[in-house]
Amino acid sequence: MTRFLTLHRLSKVGKARFMDERMERFFRSVTALLAAKGWARLWFLEYEGAAVAAFICLEYAGSVGLYNSGFDPAHAQLAPGIVLLAHLIQDAIDRGIPTFDFLRGEEPYKYGFGPSPEDVFNIRITGR
Repeated sequence: MTRFLTLHRLSKVGKARFMDERMERFFRSVTALLAAKGWARLWFLEYEGAAVAAFICLEYAGSVGLYNSGFDPAHAQLAPGIVLLAHLIQDAIDRGIPTFDFLRGEEPYKYGFGPSPEDVFNIRITGR
């Protein structure tokens, strides 16, 4: 998890601000809990013995969801995030998982893989 957090913070200034100590504790605890149930996977792409890209994917009910990512900008010319993402999609296909969900966000790299945008709805149910 430490390697993921390092790559996440390196990716962009905004991600580094987002991943403060409180958020790091959340990521560590929730990822561990979900992984113990088989609902989360941590993926890395290594180049010359060092991790250069990472993803956390959530898996549940026949779907793989691309939850969060990070990469080392020193290797941006190699597009390590795109390379790793292609491997994740192929892995889901190989395992017969019918849905690969890019989840929220309109990052351009997602559209290179041809997803269809879907609306996200928030529903609040209140008591009587």
